[in-house]
Amino acid sequence: PTYLTMGIVGQSSWLWNAATADPRALRRPDGTRVASTLYNNDGDSFSIDLKFTDALAHRVSAYLLDWDHVNRVQMIQLIDADTGEILDTQTASNFGAGKYLSWNLIGHVQLRVTNLVPSANAVISGLFFG
Repeated sequence: PTYLTMGIVGQSSWLWNAATADPRALRRPDGTRVASTLYNNDGDSFSIDLKFTDALAHRVSAYLLDWDHVNRVQMIQLIDADTGEILDTQTASNFGAGKYLSWNLIGHVQLRVTNLVPSANAVISGLFFG
């Protein structure tokens, strides 16, 4: 979108399955499904920087998927990127079937995704804007 600039720091991408019928996987415009994710590559966290360039509120939803069922537990913090103030904190677990978290956002914010268990990593499989 023209009202948004976005950057991602401290992450890698992973493709679990390029073509699957599993309904947990996100659907592409052509109808096929893909199971993939952004994940933290440092064992701790990654951040998604969102800067909305208009003065309107935008619905943003993150899709979390523990595709390989490693019992991920992660914290998602919404941070005012200009002041560092934490605006919202949510903990996600048991998202092997997929889970959406949503916010109405304005201005410059960061989503910080942090792994909370030693045997897994933090993941986001999709980010959607309304």
